[in-house]
Amino acid sequence: MTVTGQKKISIYDPATGTVVQLNNISEEGEFEKKGAFIKTSAGSRMYSGDESKAEFLSLDWTGYDQLVTWMKERTPVRFVTYGLDEHILWYEDTLITVDLKTVFSPYKRSGFKIYFEKAGGVHEIYKGANLLYKAKGWKDVDTSNKADNYIINTSGGSFTFLFQNGMQKISCVTDGNLTFAATLVYPISGITLNLFQRFGVDNNIIQDQYTYIKDFGGSPLTNVHGPRSNVLSATSPANVYTFELYLINANYSMVSGNIIQIYSPYLGLASTILEILY
Repeated sequence: MTVTGQKKISIYDPATGTVVQLNNISEEGEFEKKGAFIKTSAGSRMYSGDESKAEFLSLDWTGYDQLVTWMKERTPVRFVTYGLDEHILWYEDTLITVDLKTVFSPYKRSGFKIYFEKAGGVHEIYKGANLLYKAKGWKDVDTSNKADNYIINTSGGSFTFLFQNGMQKISCVTDGNLTFAATLVYPISGITLNLFQRFGVDNNIIQDQYTYIKDFGGSPLTNVHGPRSNVLSATSPANVYTFELYLINANYSMVSGNIIQIYSPYLGLASTILEILY
């Protein structure tokens, strides 16, 4: 299936944090993720796992030798893309295939193709506009009344939690501290992403949201913060590896009676909260 509008791709080794970023790729590539099925002896179809594949043409030779080394040494890698509208998060260890140099007519431009393919099991591979929603979801599958895949920690005091109709509600019963965050591996430098959240009627909560951008070792490279009611823009510097997103500042001190209500948060290119959230 053709995928359009992809501008940059970063291929990385999750074991070492080594990243190859290609900044000039053809806007048309191939991407597909689907379920695979086999026939049983009874003639019915049985799910046998996911099948995912991706193909991109790079006109940027930066890091070509490293990609070939990964291919020859059979190093498992992953990749993420940055697109005009949608982005791809390929969070599965996969062997890469790199084509040799190709010359394209009529402008005699040279480039190479890269391929990724994986079959079997349930794949952590996503495509969409909202990076947070695709990578983390916004559900409570384990019925803990806390949004799955988010860091929701408390210290001191006591709190009650409710996740209902797409809203996370946190109520402070006795004074204590709250952290509400998510970490996203997205090692693409020189791009700007917007964080915003829709929230209900909070009770006496006056606190910023934060985006921390860190390197592979977890050292902070930069951070920005601003009111939770605003769109928060952050531009990634060199050596970026993760985006650490706090929907409310870490270890925020809450007092009895404080209430926080958050609907699906967003990280992507949209510039207003009225735009698509998924």
